Amino acid sequence: MKTFKITGSLILAILMSLSFVSCDDDDDDDKDLLEGLWVMTDASYFEDSDDDEEDLGGTEYYFNDNRFEMKVSDYDGDMLQSSGRIIGKYSENDGILSLIAERLEAEEYQNYELSAKITSEYADGIETKITISYKDDVIVGRDTTVSPSTDNTSLSKIEKLTKEELILISGKDTLWFKRK
Repeated sequence: MKTFKITGSLILAILMSLSFVSCDDDDDDDKDLLEGLWVMTDASYFEDSDDDEEDLGGTEYYFNDNRFEMKVSDYDGDMLQSSGRIIGKYSENDGILSLIAERLEAEEYQNYELSAKITSEYADGIETKITISYKDDVIVGRDTTVSPSTDNTSLSKIEKLTKEELILISGKDTLWFKRK
């Protein structure tokens, strides 16, 4: 009888300890927190500037289902000087955010007219660049090149991630974001 009591207590202890073990991965919680639209509010490389908001222009990151899109707009006062976007894949592992660009688009404006557009595509280690220049709505130059890909991966350390705040350390720069 004593053996059954010890065996029963042992089985009960094992069952209780198993109830505290979870099969879920905590990284999914971080991924869920990361997904959505983030707007850059500050960057350490602007610490000498008087107008951080104006210098930042519009920088947004959108994360969804292991895909990302980054949009950047640069203004001179109210006038849009350039804009661009990067589209690709992202992953998060042990607090490191990896962004892998698949497509880059950049447009430069002068007096509200498009003066240049650059597109880069990344696939299987090949970068395709197409550059088209405009003057008075007429194409004045086009250059298409195919070359081995440059490094299209960006790594950042996630310093802080909450429902409302994201802080990334990229190289020696710190980037602050708020959820939009």
